[in-house]
Amino acid sequence: VLCMGTGVTHKDFGGKDYEKNLKETRAELKDEKHIGIRSTAERDRLGFGEVIGDPFFSLDVKEVERDDNLVILNVGQSHGNCWGGLEAELNSYMETLKFVKEYIIGKLKKKVIVVSLWNNDNSMTVTAAKYLNCEYVKRIPTVDEILTLFSKSDSVISYKLHAMISALVTNTPVLPIEYNQKTRDVAKDFGIDKYMLK
Repeated sequence: VLCMGTGVTHKDFGGKDYEKNLKETRAELKDEKHIGIRSTAERDRLGFGEVIGDPFFSLDVKEVERDDNLVILNVGQSHGNCWGGLEAELNSYMETLKFVKEYIIGKLKKKVIVVSLWNNDNSMTVTAAKYLNCEYVKRIPTVDEILTLFSKSDSVISYKLHAMISALVTNTPVLPIEYNQKTRDVAKDFGIDKYMLK
């Protein structure tokens, strides 16, 4: 078995069998030659492995000209598997949309494109775009499309982990929303955890 960029769930999100499942995972992986972990905190939870980051970090990014007027908004859901549960998740969604509408679009006069990176988030993306009266990407973009769009943008507001990682890989300023511990784990390794909204 070769694990590349795997994550290890935080105990607060691992359910009632967290310790049992973690013990079984350790036993399953203990004799493997290479275990690549996504973040330092996740390696510490597992107790071994090498931090190599997410496999997305190994992608080549083509240089494109930045559009100082373009902001990418990634919205999403975790079905309540987040800090504060479903009520907090829905509140965070609305507060993010209000901030983008009033400040990013209203005050800064930026163009916003809403992007989903997971099929289950598509309906939230459409709803956000209608509320903001802005463009959205109508399907899950390819890896090349993600990298080009994120590279082109001035900044990214991200709900999902891989939107934050896409911003990091393209060296695009990102305001991440910490819906789950895994986003903080990766952000901490990159020194951007102080900018996270929980």
